[in-house]
Amino acid sequence: STLKGNYKWEIFSVFITDANDFYIDVEFANDKEYETFLKNRKSMSMFNTGVSIDKSDDILTLSTCDYTRVDGRFVVMAKLVK
Repeated sequence: STLKGNYKWEIFSVFITDANDFYIDVEFANDKEYETFLKNRKSMSMFNTGVSIDKSDDILTLSTCDYTRVDGRFVVMAKLVK
């Protein structure tokens, strides 16, 4: 919920990585590179959420520290339900 309205997100990936991973990239050379990025993030998921994604989706990335590895990050990625 925000001042502008309520939004619903569907989680498509939950994974653990490290601080050297560019999981928060927002700039890509082209659509193919972005699609590869999304496919890679979905394949890293600890769970199969059954949620499909493509380059036209609005993506939300949440992350926090993960102490199971050095400089670990616990990441949740979701797409906006339109």
